[in-house]
Amino acid sequence: MLSDEINLDEVISIVQGIAGRLRERNVLVSTSEIENAVKLYITATQLSPYGYFPLKPVIESVFVKRKYDEEIFNDAWRDISKVSYGEKIRASEKPKEKLLKGKRIEEKEEHESLDIARMQKLSVGKLRKMGKFNEENKRKLEIARKINTLQKYYETGNRGYIDLLESELKASQKKKGSYESKDSYSASSRYEAIEKLLFRIVENPDNANALLALSKITGSDLPIEAIKYFVKKRKTFLVEKIAASIFKRSGGLLKGKKYEKGYIYGRVDIRKTLFELSRNHPEELVFKQKKRENGAILVIDKSDSMRKRSTSVIKIASQYYPFLKSLILFDTEVKVKKISRSSSRWNIVKDLLSMNFSGYTNISKALRQVIEISKPKDTVIIISDMEQTVEDEFYISLIDKLIRKKVRLIIFTSEEYAKIFKQIFPSSVNVKLIL
Repeated sequence: MLSDEINLDEVISIVQGIAGRLRERNVLVSTSEIENAVKLYITATQLSPYGYFPLKPVIESVFVKRKYDEEIFNDAWRDISKVSYGEKIRASEKPKEKLLKGKRIEEKEEHESLDIARMQKLSVGKLRKMGKFNEENKRKLEIARKINTLQKYYETGNRGYIDLLESELKASQKKKGSYESKDSYSASSRYEAIEKLLFRIVENPDNANALLALSKITGSDLPIEAIKYFVKKRKTFLVEKIAASIFKRSGGLLKGKKYEKGYIYGRVDIRKTLFELSRNHPEELVFKQKKRENGAILVIDKSDSMRKRSTSVIKIASQYYPFLKSLILFDTEVKVKKISRSSSRWNIVKDLLSMNFSGYTNISKALRQVIEISKPKDTVIIISDMEQTVEDEFYISLIDKLIRKKVRLIIFTSEEYAKIFKQIFPSSVNVKLIL
């Protein structure tokens, strides 16, 4: 059971509140992860000899997947509740702020950190009201404004924003001194790195490496805006390069409850991604789905002459059924069964096990059907005694057509015909015995 101090409703409220704030900051949190966090906390509490377990590390272990998400998570945690080990959690759905008419908002904690991404939504006036206007936050605000200018360029494609950013950077350097000056504005290596990256982007707005590095340092949404811009400009390579880095850092693309890891260049579907962006789903990059062919056609002779070999036929067929594209059963008539990716493999097994060996043999009719449905580089497996008992065209000429079509042939037949086929067909045709 949960401790007396914390009930299940409070825990769910806290977890959902933190998940909501993380999503607002573009941190992916799925519904299943929210459920897992609650279940994990309940289990930890039940296993604890004290009937208590701190909630924060449990939620953090589930929600924080990237290193630079930690600061965002800590901000979300402070917004939701104040926690220390051994204390009761005080949950609230929204942080309470005392608003006084004619007076500024009550001063928040002095040591609360404001990152650059958060600064993009603030102004000097808001910082003063929060009691956060100090030299450090002033520097962050100046950087945030420059990043906003760059973001406007990617949103609109207006070159004027790049020119404006360049003049801002030059003015900042002139006012504060060069990077080499010990007393300069960029004495902090972090701010120096940010401004250098901004200069690199001003020189070449298509510099994907600089964009990604800037996003990593600042936690901004620049890559997403850049992807929108490059998609419109049809710069496929840049879209895929940025996407590859984003998904590498985030652990892969979420597909249902699994992450699809391992990104391959050339897989982003630009047209469909643009459609998703227009629906305001910037995180939903659409990948080209490679068509997967099963690649094998199994041709089985179920005439009366094959009755005595029925057990061997089933054994041979069972080796190939997981890879089948089509199944062809024939006697005097031909039955073709196409196998899609969604087809039940058990149904194929049932078809093989329920074969009724009867009738005459028309191999030529079956081979004409194979020629019609096969493609170059397909594998065709024929299981037959090759004894034609119905008057039709000579089947050897049809096998020659399959060879010219560059189909890979595997023929399981009797010992008598195996010797003949090995002499008349090229070595590319694999002839085997039906044991």
